[in-house]
Amino acid sequence: MIIITLNNISNLNVSLQVGDIVYATPTATQVGSSDLENSGSAVGESYIVGKLLNIDDIGNGTFNLTIDETIYPNTYIPSSNDFIMFSKSRDKKGLGGDVNGYYAKANFKNNSTKKAELFVVSSEITINSK
Repeated sequence: MIIITLNNISNLNVSLQVGDIVYATPTATQVGSSDLENSGSAVGESYIVGKLLNIDDIGNGTFNLTIDETIYPNTYIPSSNDFIMFSKSRDKKGLGGDVNGYYAKANFKNNSTKKAELFVVSSEITINSK
């Protein structure tokens, strides 16, 4: 298990859920790298840390994220200055999933005085209540 402590967090991203996949990117300039704004090449690379098992709100803007690093080979252990991010798991074995309990409402407006046509609107739905 890896425990990542996040300090001074005013609002933890509400989409972060148990089962999400956690990644880390070093923020220090790496040897041989160039600044993205100057050269157009990326500075860092994202590394997979593991699957999020628990989010513990310690209080005072501190959160502990418990991560299972054993389900992925060659996982990365983040350092104190790394940028932490997450994604929803695409695994169909129940190791993660979509955002649960949310709904979407779309409102399309045409502010132009010219005629406009909407050809298609689509969405992806995953049934997760079974």
